[in-house]
Parts: sequence; structure tokens; C-alpha cells
Amino acid sequence: MKIAVAVNGKGKIFGGHFGSAPKYLIFNNSGKFLNEIENSHDPKKTKVHHDNPKLIKELLNDISVFIGKHFGEKSKEKLINKLRITPFDTKFTEPEKAIEEYLNGNG
Repeated sequence: MKIAVAVNGKGKIFGGHFGSAPKYLIFNNSGKFLNEIENSHDPKKTKVHHDNPKLIKELLNDISVFIGKHFGEKSKEKLINKLRITPFDTKFTEPEKAIEEYLNGNG
């Protein structure tokens, strides 16, 4: 299992929709940082709408969990039911704390 955390340009949890984040930090199932992926579907750079989890799944193809500040209800439904991805909303701004929150089941 790998976990993607939506972050802004400063490395803090992105405040908008997960699919609109400029970057994603990738962690393994024990919380170890693996790498960073730039969002090639960033709506500020393209005309792609953030409510298309299939595009984000293509970008983050081996990810089981998405962590971010905000997921629309329809997007959550698509992620869970169609793509088998767990969306996780966090209140934290630091990716490491959000990972810890998820791994400790405090969501």
C-alpha cells in the first residue's frame, strides 16, 4: 500500500480539492517518504476539472490512499466504489502528521 498526500508548493497539505493539488508526496504503508510527484493535471495549468479522479488515479497509479483537506462527496464515492481508493480528510497542515493520523486510525 502506498499513500499520496496532496501538498501545495511549500510542502504543506493543500487546502483545496485533492485533484487540484500542485504536488503529491508519496509514502509507504509505514509512513516512510518515498518520492514527490507533480500534478500534470493541475487545473491552474490545464483545463482539467478536479472532479475527475480517474485522471489522478492514472497519475498515481499504485496508490491505495489519498490524503487531503477536501474531497467532494461525488469524488469520494467514485474513489471508493469505482477505483478502490480510500480518501482521507485531514485537519493537519503537515504531511507527516496527516500520515501519522491515518496510520493510527484517528480519522
